Amino acid sequence: MKYKSFDNEQEAITYRQSERNTGHAASLFTYSKGRHRVQVHECATKEEQQKSQHWLSQQAWSKSKDIEDLTKVKELIASPDFGS
Repeated sequence: MKYKSFDNEQEAITYRQSERNTGHAASLFTYSKGRHRVQVHECATKEEQQKSQHWLSQQAWSKSKDIEDLTKVKELIASPDFGS
C-alpha cells in the first residue's frame, strides 16, 4: 500500500484515476480543504483490483463520514447556545 498527499483536489483526482488505469485500486481521502491523500493498493489481477477497490472505497466513505460528524460536533460546541 502506498500513499501520496496533495494540496489540490483536482491533482489528487487525476493521480487516483491514473493509478486505477494502470490496474491498481486507488481511493481519495479528503481530510479538509486543501488536504487530500490518495491511497493505492497495487494489484496483480483484475479480481484483486475489484476487491481492493471496494475495500478502499468503503474506507474512504467511512473516513469522510467521521470527519463530517466531527465537523458538526465542532460547530455545535462553537454555537452560542451550547451549554444553555
